[in-house]
Amino acid sequence: MNVLNKDNIPLTLEDALSLIKNVLTSKDIDEIKNPNFSPDQLHFGTGMYLRNTWKLWESKTPLVKWFKETYNIDHADDISSIILDCLHKDIVGEPRRDTIMAKEFIKHWNNKTRK
Repeated sequence: MNVLNKDNIPLTLEDALSLIKNVLTSKDIDEIKNPNFSPDQLHFGTGMYLRNTWKLWESKTPLVKWFKETYNIDHADDISSIILDCLHKDIVGEPRRDTIMAKEFIKHWNNKTRK
């Protein structure tokens, strides 16, 4: 993947996907389309890059606020996971799982806080 413009931080999931798709190379797309590919493979590389570049650890950034308002999630790992999963689903032509994933993350954090 080519480098994202650090000054162009997305405001929504659609913005994020558009920015990423605009910098993907044909090699990136071929790798994502590989049947053995999983978006989880991107967590530490691309995911960390997104979390840091788009300041997903900061609760006051517009993208984090949008995820909190839309899905009721605000953890950087959860946000980057949804972005990367939706990217994968879009590229392979499958339905997105953003709402399902958000519910799973909420359940996960609720279980953690109860302990």
